[in-house]
Amino acid sequence: MNQVYVLLTKGCNLKCFYCIRDYSVKNNNRVSLERLDHIFQEILNNFPPTIQLILSGGEPTILENFHEILVLASQYFENILINSNGTTNYFLTESFYSLLEQTPKIGVQISIDGDNVFHDLIRGDGSFNKSISTIEKLSRLKNCDVIISTTVTSIKFKKEFLPLQSKLIKTGFKRWNIKRVSYAGRAKDSNQYLSTENWNTLVEYIQENKLQKNILIQKQFDFKLLDTISDKQLEKINTVKNCGSGTQKIYIYPNLDVLACTCYEKLPSGNLNKSSLDEILKSKVHKSIVTDTINNKICNSCRYKLKCNGGCLGSGYSSAGMLSIADRKCPKIIDDV
Repeated sequence: MNQVYVLLTKGCNLKCFYCIRDYSVKNNNRVSLERLDHIFQEILNNFPPTIQLILSGGEPTILENFHEILVLASQYFENILINSNGTTNYFLTESFYSLLEQTPKIGVQISIDGDNVFHDLIRGDGSFNKSISTIEKLSRLKNCDVIISTTVTSIKFKKEFLPLQSKLIKTGFKRWNIKRVSYAGRAKDSNQYLSTENWNTLVEYIQENKLQKNILIQKQFDFKLLDTISDKQLEKINTVKNCGSGTQKIYIYPNLDVLACTCYEKLPSGNLNKSSLDEILKSKVHKSIVTDTINNKICNSCRYKLKCNGGCLGSGYSSAGMLSIADRKCPKIIDDV
């Protein structure tokens, strides 16, 4: 296990149309400090303190006691990442700066989803400048790694990339992750579908024009390349069951549900109020999710089934409400829908 996501709240000060979790400012579901202490102890009963603890939401920094939560987490873990939209004032406080001086590195991941016009269209007027300002100030701190996360929802991002790259490079970020929207949560019902062909075209453009190696993006379902590979070469490619959900990362929700992936919110592996984390990870439900094998007529006849196993099965579950459903981002699947 590499990462444990702890969702501190389902509340958020924004309402992005592609949110994988479909949360909003009206959602008051949050975890107490007492429960958090229980969660942290359960994690350390199973994994070393060097495991990456990701504090997420919703927007975690809207919580009045977020600083107390971060102090508590830093007493248990040596590798902490905070997922944030960067629009609140928490990262500008003296209490946060003081904590950074006393603890191992605390990373912050900030979402930037396009140029100022597109970003503000999704997240609200002024959001872009607030997030950029936060990134700039955090990047100047010695003990804080800043990661930028971009969720691409349209091929129009191609026009936005070069000027956005110029602006973001000046901030001094450590890494920029650019990923394709996942059709789960609020995005599940979106009528805006970014095709695999357009995504891969965008990936090629960014890879050709990026100015730094720490700008990360990759193709999906690249059948043009795969079809040029011989059967012997294909055998040498490692089999990929999934992205590591349930085996390399897990999610713990405010109600103490444990999930293999955030896409399985309606199919939790167990709950820490009823079972230990060790029992949950060994449970039949959890094992059924992490060993899920695609059963689809298109996938069953596909040359690459054993290599991709239907893509993101979490996305498949989110869209259909059952296991063994293929990822709709695969062009062979979406064309058949």
